[in-house]
This record gives sequence, C-alpha cells and structure tokens, in this order.
Amino acid sequence: MLCDRYADSTLAYQGYGHQNDLGQIQTLLDFATGGLKPALTLLFDVNVEIGLQRRADGGQWNRLDAYDLEFHRRYAKATTIGPG
Repeated sequence: MLCDRYADSTLAYQGYGHQNDLGQIQTLLDFATGGLKPALTLLFDVNVEIGLQRRADGGQWNRLDAYDLEFHRRYAKATTIGPG
C-alpha cells in the first residue's frame, strides 16, 4: 500500500507545528493505527520559505497555507528530528 501523509505528518503538524504534547499524540496514533508502522518513509524536503513562495506563485492552496511562518518552521524542525 502506498499513501501520502501518514502518522508522521500528524505528529509533525499537531505536535511540532501546533505545539501539542508529543507523547499524547503518539499514544493516540498508536491506538488509531493499531501500532501499524510504515516499512518505508520518503521525505521530500524543501526550505520553508521556498515552499511558501511556490504556493504564493500559484501552487495549490490547502488549509495549512493559512498558518504563519513560525508554524511552518516548527513543522520543518520535526523533519530533522524524525519520528518519536
């Protein structure tokens, strides 16, 4: 099975981006997924400012685009730390 944005995204957005408790989020994710972990995770990383500029230049909008620059920087930090 192939999917985009699994539990890692939830942890990054909700935990790092919104600064919610990482332990609680991980507990909820483990419950919701039955502990299922991906065999492989691919991360396509781009600088926060470049990514937001691409959106401003006509990329497809989603609700996450409404958040401020610091939210995106916190979320990007999660990609350098890795899953919990």
